[in-house]
Amino acid sequence: MKRIIAIILSISMLFGAFSLTISAEETGTENQYPICNGDCGKSPVIILHGISQSTLAYLDENGDYVIDEYGGYKTAQPFELDARSLIRPLILPIFKTMFLQKDYVSEPLTEAVRDILKNITSDEKGMPPQNIAAVSVNKSYAECNALERSAIASSISADYFSARAEVKEDHAYFFCYNSFGNALDIASDFVDFIDMVKAQTGHDKVSIVPISMGATIINTAMGKYMDRIGNSIDKLVYVIPAANGSKLVTNLFEKELATDDESLYSTMFPTLMKGKWTAYLINIALHLFNNEVLLGIIDNLLDVLVDEIVIKNTNLWALIPYEDFDRILEIHPDFAEKYPNIYSQVLEYHNYQGDRYANLKTLEANGTKIYDICESDYPLYCIVPNSQFYNADGLIHFESSSLGGTSCVIGSTLQPSDYVNERVCTNPEHNHINHVRTVDLSTALFPETTWCFYGQSHKDTASNSAVICLALDIVGDKVTDIYSNPEYPQFIMAYDWQYLDYDLTSRAQFFKKWSDRLFGMYGNRGIFELARR
Repeated sequence: MKRIIAIILSISMLFGAFSLTISAEETGTENQYPICNGDCGKSPVIILHGISQSTLAYLDENGDYVIDEYGGYKTAQPFELDARSLIRPLILPIFKTMFLQKDYVSEPLTEAVRDILKNITSDEKGMPPQNIAAVSVNKSYAECNALERSAIASSISADYFSARAEVKEDHAYFFCYNSFGNALDIASDFVDFIDMVKAQTGHDKVSIVPISMGATIINTAMGKYMDRIGNSIDKLVYVIPAANGSKLVTNLFEKELATDDESLYSTMFPTLMKGKWTAYLINIALHLFNNEVLLGIIDNLLDVLVDEIVIKNTNLWALIPYEDFDRILEIHPDFAEKYPNIYSQVLEYHNYQGDRYANLKTLEANGTKIYDICESDYPLYCIVPNSQFYNADGLIHFESSSLGGTSCVIGSTLQPSDYVNERVCTNPEHNHINHVRTVDLSTALFPETTWCFYGQSHKDTASNSAVICLALDIVGDKVTDIYSNPEYPQFIMAYDWQYLDYDLTSRAQFFKKWSDRLFGMYGNRGIFELARR
């Protein structure tokens, strides 16, 4: 039982990592806009979104997008589910398992998982299903019709983007890709997209804003196609990048998820569900199940999820931190032999990932201005062991998102004996350690152009207008480094206005009280033990 919700939530966290919503204007026809021929002084901007932020649509036998009865794309998002259809065949097995204490759930549950994830399950060569593709918009936002605009779910509101960054819609582009597609193919398509934008606008250079998973595409683009893009990038503005993957993905490949009682019965759901009363109701419900039987069920589920689906996805391999790669191969010793094509691809990406700092320095030497917006002091989501160990933003650990910054364990502070401070910034007058002494950006690759939001959750970034405005102001030449604008000091306290008055409802307090009491009195047996007595 100790892993049942952990594994489900780990996948949902990955699929919903970062979401900013774009507003679609009601225009029914395509418009032609004049080309500036590269003389306007403002390079076109390409948004490179995070995981699961493109619209995936079905293709017909001719390779065209299928349009549904309402005139929209027939979408194939993996988690747009009919909950009733999913739960109905599981109800009887769940009750039989609960009352007979035998496993009647594994078979229907694993079949349901296979069906749910079929749209993101790659073949033995690492290729995604051929009847599904991201809706590509190979033109500027200005030229998109209403349907195309609605398909772009990867970035900031176009109106806000245009007004704040002073980038006209005919200079705003959105590279759409299947987050569960083939990592190398996506990078190849992205480099072609850069050439297309240059040709359409007449500019010699583009600016790129990689968000979250988008950083992995940049790693491959730099490593494999430096000869094509090395002189083509004006600004590279990272926003909470997974430049070195995520420790959460390491735990997923290891099948290592949180199993301690405190995480499962006390902190996990209230943390992930922001204190909703249903989180505490779930805590109570967990006491209904026998752990031993359910651990076997979840082990079977993990085997199907990792061994049949995750391990064949090259984009998920790209989210494994560089230093963890060899250990993951040891855990899956038959991977290279069983999937030789996928192995060669993930090894190729691994090498590009290892060269990311050198390649970024090459871009910088070629004139690219590089910026980074990262987050810290929010532990990894409590679905993994030792979640408090890594200083993170919930999803991405600090070293990855800060391009080499140094941090301490959550709950402690940096001390001279805690780490070797090999400073990139050696100016003694500069202080790149935050006010609470938990992170040090003097070791980051670009300490003078890296900002850190303290106490910020990755999945709530979209509600932090300061993060969005900073990225837009960098694109709009209103911010050039950490000293250029007093509104944006290097370290900024995060805030999340969505939930200020949301957590402490009376219902949440009620269910928390009874969840804690049941667990304290009867442990894992919970309501069963209470009913018996």
